[in-house]
Amino acid sequence: MGKWPEFIAFFILGTINNLAYVVVGSASRSLADMFNMASYLGVITWANVLLGLIVRSANTWLLAKTSYYLRMSMATAAAVLGLLGVAFSVYVDFWFMIASVVVLGASSSFGESVLLGYTRSSDAEASIGGWSSGTGMAGVLGTSLYLLFASGFGLSNEVIFLILEAFVVVYFVTFIVYAKKKDKEKGAYKPLIPPTESSEEESQEEPEEVKQAENDKKESMWKRTKRCFVMCRSQAVQLALVYFFEYAISTGCAQLSNVDCVNIPDDTCLNFSICTLSNQSSSDSNTNCTFITGDLSPSVFASVNAFEILAWCYQFGVLLSRSSLKVVKIRRVWILTLLQAINFAVWMGQSWLRFIPSVWIQFALMVFVGLLGGAMYVNVFYNIMSGRIGPVHSSSPSSSSLCARKRGGGKGEDMIVSDGKHGQEEVEGEEREGDALYDAVSINESTSLLSAGHTSSGEGERGGEGKGREGGRKGRKGMKKGVERSHTHAKEEENGVEEDKSEGEDGRGQCDNSRYSSANDKGEVVEISQSDKELMANITALSITIGITTAALFVLLMDNTFLHYRISS
Repeated sequence: MGKWPEFIAFFILGTINNLAYVVVGSASRSLADMFNMASYLGVITWANVLLGLIVRSANTWLLAKTSYYLRMSMATAAAVLGLLGVAFSVYVDFWFMIASVVVLGASSSFGESVLLGYTRSSDAEASIGGWSSGTGMAGVLGTSLYLLFASGFGLSNEVIFLILEAFVVVYFVTFIVYAKKKDKEKGAYKPLIPPTESSEEESQEEPEEVKQAENDKKESMWKRTKRCFVMCRSQAVQLALVYFFEYAISTGCAQLSNVDCVNIPDDTCLNFSICTLSNQSSSDSNTNCTFITGDLSPSVFASVNAFEILAWCYQFGVLLSRSSLKVVKIRRVWILTLLQAINFAVWMGQSWLRFIPSVWIQFALMVFVGLLGGAMYVNVFYNIMSGRIGPVHSSSPSSSSLCARKRGGGKGEDMIVSDGKHGQEEVEGEEREGDALYDAVSINESTSLLSAGHTSSGEGERGGEGKGREGGRKGRKGMKKGVERSHTHAKEEENGVEEDKSEGEDGRGQCDNSRYSSANDKGEVVEISQSDKELMANITALSITIGITTAALFVLLMDNTFLHYRISS
């Protein structure tokens, strides 16, 4: 299967997997108002991520041996039930709606964990690029669809969430079709060359999946998890930090940076949301906030709807950067973490001091927040699934000249220490060796076989005219075989040089992705298999939930702190 079909398949899966999650966030205020529970708006946000850590952990450690078909069936069933529950909760009560949101959010988290692991068997750039771009599209599409359905067509929440059921069907069908084609390709492979003695011996070796399954049985889950965590901990921790920063900015700081409740006589305006909404009555008995009415200029409209516009700007930035893998790949993700930390400091200052003079500047800054967050997501998972993380060491003989082992910290960790310059030097050495080997093989083999031909001709003359002609034919045939063999050796050397040259020009230390190894705590070399990459991806995905959950708690505390600060001042 080509790269584009894989990209499209994972783009669709990523878009629909996160679509309902985004729509719930966009509809949270309406859902709360539907039950006259506006003060419980934060509960809906918490419900959307409540079981994320649990279901991701279950997929990582409890369901690792379960087929992807069954796990995706579970994610689809949870999505269907969650959407039905939210749609019909209007006939029950608020807490039934909360329970349905919990199920719906869990299906999104579980599906993401499963599909990120499934990318291990696909091209890393196509699958991770398509998935990340799709999840970015989910943010823009989800908010736009809800605004279109609710404000444009005037549809109720019940109808909107029932419409989303159709997307779930497309979601499951897409996975089944893609997985079937993938399985068919694996089963239809046949060698194109006749088996030789060496190939027969290689064919008797066990497949990599079988070997890895046996290794997994020998290694306990705790040791394997610890080993994989050591390899991906830097990426996972930084991803958690970036998610904490961006969610705190896009939810808490964005809400507090432009709020302007004109009258706050008591603690009734608890949610601190924008009170200056157009086309509202001049007062509201629930919040005691004064509203602006009448026609609004673009600047006033932007200020009045700043929170919603900031949310869209954030999602737009995420979409752009998550779709950028084919354009730019970032290995030093700590740069993104540092920049997002600076963004966090700026937005915290804005929440307190309101020093940014224009809301339009805030819109641009929020796009930048989304760009950094999306770039962090796509590059972290691409680095993991393509083997571009350390500490690693290539066990492939063809790339041993480019990858060297480097011990660090007394822990026997291996790191890729190759670069483009070193690779180029190795290539030049290989070219000289290839030329010398070509000359030696051509001269030695052709000369020896030519001598054999002349010897056979001499024996033919002494033994008789018939035998002489036969010996001459054998000699000429031997000469021809010698020349062909020398050309074969030369071509093999040229191919080897070209492969080394391409790796050397890469200049990023990226060696053979299919055969990486790392040193465990005993100093033994352990191969980084596809299942190890899946485990690392799942561990890293857990950090997303940790970052989001921590950010939600921080925003809750920040809202209360800033509320009392505003009232007291």
